[in-house]
Amino acid sequence: MPFDDLNAFEKADFAVCLGALICKDSGVEATEETLGAITTAAGCSVPAHMITLYANFIAKAGDIDRFFAGPSAGGGAAAPAAAAGGDAGGAAPEPEKEEEPEEEVDLGGGMDMFGGGDADY
Repeated sequence: MPFDDLNAFEKADFAVCLGALICKDSGVEATEETLGAITTAAGCSVPAHMITLYANFIAKAGDIDRFFAGPSAGGGAAAPAAAAGGDAGGAAPEPEKEEEPEEEVDLGGGMDMFGGGDADY
């Protein structure tokens, strides 16, 4: 969906979300002041209540990292690299665990879905 197809609320929501990501990437706390400064600098028209809502939500969560998918969500090696402070060059990757094959259960094969058991349908 092109950005131009979004309505005003969706554009403001998107701008504040990107502002929060910029704060995280820059190592700056996502406060009302920083989010407001980022959206203003980007030329976005964002209602003040939306900036306050996002800033309070992130503050109550502890950090924006909580909203990123972890390695178990199929994120690959990006999440461990971010947790290591961005310096993934010196850390050796953990060996992957081998998955145990699932055992197949033999149900006897003599079951009839319709309960007839006769061969002439």
